[in-house]
Amino acid sequence: METLLYCELHILSISVLMVLLYLYRRQEDHTLSGHWFNRVLIAFILLFGVDLVLELLVGNMHSDLSYWRGWMVYLIAYNLAAAIWCSYSETQVYEAIFPDRRFFSFLRTIIIVNCAISTVCLIFGRDFFTSAHYLHSATGYFVTEATLLFALLVATSIRLYVATSDIADANQRHVKYLCASVPFFLIGGLVLALASQNATLADLPITVILIVCFLDTTSRQISTDKLTGINNRQYLMSFVVQEIQNQEEKKEKAPGLFLLMIDVDFFKEVNDRYGHQEGDEALIRVADVLKTSCACYAGRAFLARFGGDEFIIVCEAENPDQVSEFREKILMTMQQFNVWTYEKDAKPFDPQDPLHNLQLSVGIGSYKPGMTPVELLKSADKDLYRIKAEHHSIRNKRHDLACDLSEAPL
Repeated sequence: METLLYCELHILSISVLMVLLYLYRRQEDHTLSGHWFNRVLIAFILLFGVDLVLELLVGNMHSDLSYWRGWMVYLIAYNLAAAIWCSYSETQVYEAIFPDRRFFSFLRTIIIVNCAISTVCLIFGRDFFTSAHYLHSATGYFVTEATLLFALLVATSIRLYVATSDIADANQRHVKYLCASVPFFLIGGLVLALASQNATLADLPITVILIVCFLDTTSRQISTDKLTGINNRQYLMSFVVQEIQNQEEKKEKAPGLFLLMIDVDFFKEVNDRYGHQEGDEALIRVADVLKTSCACYAGRAFLARFGGDEFIIVCEAENPDQVSEFREKILMTMQQFNVWTYEKDAKPFDPQDPLHNLQLSVGIGSYKPGMTPVELLKSADKDLYRIKAEHHSIRNKRHDLACDLSEAPL
């Protein structure tokens, strides 16, 4: 009877997560973090499925060797699910395709060591694992495995918490803080399962926190651009209005407010030559560049897609020079992404290819007291128009020079 109740709880948790997975897939979130959240849901569905099978096969056989081996299988599945969550958390830290290689090496090392410990215990039995009768009083290998796993989860939480502290968007900051709290639910669930000698109890807090994360992430979709995963135009305008009000209230005490309007040069060529699907991929790559740049910016930076191939960053800075340096870093990061894309595809870098050599124009507008949001946008748009005219002029001169050289007699 007790086993039947536990099985029902497992089935309930699995069913809830499968519904969440179905609903999340219907949102068609194509961002890197969206793909990883799908994997998180699948990983915990499989974890609960493994626990359900073990519950049916092992039951309440506390003194049987199969009971201890069942725990080893469960710990392997738990470590793998925790690793996938840590990978998803890392996409929240960087929000782009440049992971921290050192952290991922740290993650892989811990997971490999923990899975190796559980595998050895699985093969050699309980005596190799511990001489204690109860799992929660175990020492040695289990303590090592649990300590490594807890250290990984805490480190993941701290990394995301620190990276979130400077985010300008309060709504986005709330979602990331919630994600940063999830590792403590994973730790608490595992401790609860080990203390009670029942892995079913770990399902409940994990399921609850995943539901809360899903609901918060879904609510944020209202203010998010579907293609790039960044803020949309509607939310941008409300944010600019709020920032201008803050500037008026703080006056001299507040840092300067700046708006960067960003446009992809010659983007029409990408669509004409490669099609709109490749054009969408190019926009996603540009959004990743801007996410990475904003994450590295010393102050607060709010990123949004304004429409088409135009993006906007609203940031605070002590002086215009700081914003000019920010613009240069954005352009440099775009160049690095261009080269990286060709290296990933094992192609020689072609500076004439508009798809793999995306070029940006960045105009800067500075807020002056009494300005309206529209006037601030127009000031940035005016600077953007000047820069784009320069880029088009340079390209036309290069094209004319190439034509002259091709027509010159040998």
